[in-house]
Amino acid sequence: NEKGHGVVVSSVAGRESTRVYGKGLLSGKCEQTLTPEEQEAINIAAGLDGDAAGR
Repeated sequence: NEKGHGVVVSSVAGRESTRVYGKGLLSGKCEQTLTPEEQEAINIAAGLDGDAAGR
């Protein structure tokens, strides 16, 4: 949301199973380590990464 609160959701799919992970955000910060892809998605959603939005 506009305050930077939310959840980033990632999934890893394999032949036998799919795992889904969620990491909470408060004021744009996450207690867990974010992957580069998760951080990029957050930046795009927040409108901070204009270059990546065109990909």
